[in-house]
Amino acid sequence: MSVQWRQTEGQLVLGGAIDFSDAEAVRDEGLRRLASLPDVVIDVHALTRVDSITVVVLLAWWRAAQRLRRPWCLLGASDRLQAIMNVSGVSFLYERDAGDGCDQ
Repeated sequence: MSVQWRQTEGQLVLGGAIDFSDAEAVRDEGLRRLASLPDVVIDVHALTRVDSITVVVLLAWWRAAQRLRRPWCLLGASDRLQAIMNVSGVSFLYERDAGDGCDQ
């Protein structure tokens, strides 16, 4: 895997890049890690490369948070990542709503 994981203060911090070859493993590892957090707070500021597969993985985690009825918060989304989410029709992944768990 080309992703570096760090779990701090209830947040999952990602670094590196999610490649097509390891996207499924990253998705599954993220789901496993997020299951232990009370809120789903993901910090992606340290990702060195983002593309559509990054969005696919984030969307899978968001869906899991919805099923678990946990607040979702995406921190550190770069302009490029936000643009990809906008084009993909999933800008809700980074938009802030009241009560979304993004108190940072």
